[in-house]
Amino acid sequence: MRKKRVVLGLCFGWMFLLMGLISMESRLPQLFVYNATASVPVGWYLLLPPQNVARDDMVVFTVPEDMQALAVERGWLPKGTKMLKRVGGLAGDMYGVNRSRQFYVNDVYIGQASLVNGKGQEMPDRSCGSHMVEDNCFLPVGYGDKGEIVW
Repeated sequence: MRKKRVVLGLCFGWMFLLMGLISMESRLPQLFVYNATASVPVGWYLLLPPQNVARDDMVVFTVPEDMQALAVERGWLPKGTKMLKRVGGLAGDMYGVNRSRQFYVNDVYIGQASLVNGKGQEMPDRSCGSHMVEDNCFLPVGYGDKGEIVW
């Protein structure tokens, strides 16, 4: 009987602790983020303080407003969802897609650009040619189910 009380006490203790943490969620630093998209492996990721961001680093960011509207419309993500992607390019880097849908950053072939998303929907039109990553920005990239580049 005493063992049951101890177990029940521990269960209630954990429950109250969890409820307290949930109520304080907005005031606590976010330590983990869950990625549910296939562009990087699905799962939980530990967030570290930002330092010097480099190519191929994983970063969490808020989707820009224009892309957020498209993501919500197509059912990719709920509004306000943060994304986890790899850094494909940094400020000043040149990137683009050629007519064969080959994706390049600074004239280095990165991979084949995807024409459709995982749901078979056409990706937004990405015109051929070169583009430059703007100051204080980075180029987020991910990989589709078949290894193709999604940006």
